[in-house]
Amino acid sequence: MIISRVENILIMKFCCFGDLVFISPVIASFKFNYPQSKITLICSPWVRDIAPYFKDVDEVIEYSLNEKGKFFSKVKSFLKLILLLKSKNFDTVFLGHRNDVFGYIGKFSGIKNIFGFKETRYVNLGTEFDKNAYEPMRYLSVLEKQGLHTIKKLSLEKRVDKKTIKSKYELSNKITIGLFPFGGINPGTDMEIKRWSLDKYIVLSEELKKSYPDFDIILIEGKESTEKINKDTICKKYTVDADLISVCDIFVSGDTGPLHIASAFNVNTVSIFGPSDPELIAPRNEYTNGAVHETIWKNIICSPCYTPETAIDRKSDKWVNSKFICHTKTLECIKSITVEEVKQKIETIIKLKRLI
Repeated sequence: MIISRVENILIMKFCCFGDLVFISPVIASFKFNYPQSKITLICSPWVRDIAPYFKDVDEVIEYSLNEKGKFFSKVKSFLKLILLLKSKNFDTVFLGHRNDVFGYIGKFSGIKNIFGFKETRYVNLGTEFDKNAYEPMRYLSVLEKQGLHTIKKLSLEKRVDKKTIKSKYELSNKITIGLFPFGGINPGTDMEIKRWSLDKYIVLSEELKKSYPDFDIILIEGKESTEKINKDTICKKYTVDADLISVCDIFVSGDTGPLHIASAFNVNTVSIFGPSDPELIAPRNEYTNGAVHETIWKNIICSPCYTPETAIDRKSDKWVNSKFICHTKTLECIKSITVEEVKQKIETIIKLKRLI
């Protein structure tokens, strides 16, 4: 059943970067179906920097949800949020979280139309959570269940033109390959096991520089990284930034937010997967506008171990405090990937996109 009157839509997704990118087709689809509506995104300060790149978002609410605090602190945080949302008079909310808490927030904020997955309390416009679906399409299935037209593209919009950004970062107007060795750490979550070795990235950067001396080969650090790139590397070094990602011609990374940001900017990607299932979240050619996405995944016997079920079940033995651990203690799924394999994938894209 298509809802005819929707004027004030709230998209509720507090974290994290990749998850916000995955929900971008939902935002575009709401705007397509209800072009006169106002769309507000509520997110945590951690991901606030990416919000301006969603072209269909009219307002952003930055809110620190105290989920990890003591009982009374959490209750106070939730009540404050409910009062804030009530004052905004939303008629519709899309819940990007599978958690009854967010269902309660939607309900007691007086929001009539609550989109989400049926397992979440108070969702009245939902569908079943399909653990085997590609994640962006899983979100869109909620809208499709209600008969809405959906836009099946990940999308972020550049705020500044490419030439200006390249000039800011002192990059040439030739080809730029960005390598991001970091990621996997978010508020309350540590998944460093998703990372390919920093040493291998440095070797890769040097090999690429030898093969393509006219290219800009750049190494990008995470803002919160404790591990640092050696100052003596022959390649340029930067701190991660959405504008910088947007001007790369090829972006190489593990399963982490900047990889998905690159994909949404229609940047060609090489993704290095270990404990995650690329079938569920790796960038796909059909969901961007002409970009080429290559993925490396060994699919060893114990992989994937990081799944929709294990990600949400913090009481399982796969989590130690906030750290997701490798139970074989080998990290074979990610360590077995070689520099040569990754370079070959990059060269495949160079040939397909005729970058030389």
